[in-house]
Parts: sequence; structure tokens; C-alpha cells
Amino acid sequence: MRKLHVRMLALVLTVLGLWMAGYKVIELGIPLSPADKTEVWSVEARIEFNTEPGAVKLDFPILNQPPGFVVIDEDFISNNYGLATEMEGGNRWARWAVRRARGRQIL
Repeated sequence: MRKLHVRMLALVLTVLGLWMAGYKVIELGIPLSPADKTEVWSVEARIEFNTEPGAVKLDFPILNQPPGFVVIDEDFISNNYGLATEMEGGNRWARWAVRRARGRQIL
């Protein structure tokens, strides 16, 4: 009975892995072989500001689904800041907040 469970789990994970690979190749256009090429963009934003001692809240617009492109991954780096991403009227916003900040801040 235990071998049957292991084989079923292996089968389910194999099918799931093949489905995910197919989705990436067909829907997202990620190349499968080294000879295939695709255009990849990496977009970075850096926010610097000076602040008086106290709480800080910062809103920054981010792309929702740019026409003709697919967003594969997003990363946000913000030391000691809380981050929430929200939708408002079809627009996406990154909202950072911190209770105590002073001087030069970089997000």
C-alpha cells in the first residue's frame, strides 16, 4: 500500500511539473532550447528621500499588466519598511510604511 502512495505522488508531481513547463513555454513564451531566444526586460526603480524624525508613508505606482509584456517576477527591497501592494481603480500601488525614520532613506 505504501508503494502505491509513493508512485501516485510521483505521478502527480511529474504531471504537475510537465504542465508548468508547458505553460511557461506556450503561454509566457519562455524559450525551451538554448537556440531559441526571447526578449527579456529588467526594470529597476530606486527611491531616495530625506525625512524628519517620525512616521513615513510612501505610495509608488507599479505596472499592472503592461500591454504586449508578461510580468514574470517582482521583488521589493525595503529595509525596516512594511510593504503592501494594492489595486485601486485598475492601477497597482506599492505602499511602504515605517513608524520611525530619520534622515536619508532608500527604497
